[in-house]
Amino acid sequence: MPWCDGDTVISRVADVNMQTEEEKVTIIRLHDVGTDNIATDKNIHGNPTGRLKTYVKHLTMADTVPPLTTHVLDTSNGLPAANVAMVLYIQNAQNAFDLVEKGKTNNDGRGGFLRGSKWQPGVYKLHFDTDGYFRNQNTSGFYPYVEVVFRIVDPSQHYHVPLLLSPFGYSTYRGS
Repeated sequence: MPWCDGDTVISRVADVNMQTEEEKVTIIRLHDVGTDNIATDKNIHGNPTGRLKTYVKHLTMADTVPPLTTHVLDTSNGLPAANVAMVLYIQNAQNAFDLVEKGKTNNDGRGGFLRGSKWQPGVYKLHFDTDGYFRNQNTSGFYPYVEVVFRIVDPSQHYHVPLLLSPFGYSTYRGS
């Protein structure tokens, strides 16, 4: 029988190829953070152990955490808000905002910006397309978008800007 933890089942091939209980638990954790196909029966072809080692290598690399991260949670259903379109801007000398980067949240509602870019002090604006997200959820919201404006003083630090979202309200704070 395949190895199981809660609702996630590792395929028979993956179960046979995993050497230790720790590798199996790591697969479950990778599955839970959005690498959807690693812990399912879709993996019956190929070498799951090799894929696992590749994922672990990517997760343990020091530069995998970008200097600016976000986590969008849909409080109306208690789930992460996946595939929320986001745009990061920086304020210029004329007090207008210039586009820096675009992105989307992953399956766990997480996103990051400025990988490999110069992170500089300044005022930034993070735009979340909540209209598009709620449309994909077959609902409508009061706020068509949310913009969070924040100041970066020390670019050597990591900044986290979470968004708690529902169709009729939102909240944010400086995370860690």
